Amino acid sequence: MEEKYAIYYNYSCGNRKLEAITNNPEMWIKEHNEERINEGYENTETLDEFEVVRMDCFFGIYIYNN
Repeated sequence: MEEKYAIYYNYSCGNRKLEAITNNPEMWIKEHNEERINEGYENTETLDEFEVVRMDCFFGIYIYNN
C-alpha cells in the first residue's frame, strides 16, 4: 500500500490547517506553487514551511494526527 502524507500549514497563533493529503509531497508543493503564481502571488513556498506527517494505514484505513 502506498504511503500517504498529511500536509499542514502552521499559523503563528498555534493553529494549523490541513492543506492536503498526498502520496507525493514534492509534487504537491510544485503544484501548490503553480496555483499561487496563477493567483498572482509572487512568493513561492517550500515544504519546510509546512508540517508533513506520514499517515499510518491500518486495515486499509489511513490514520493521521489531526
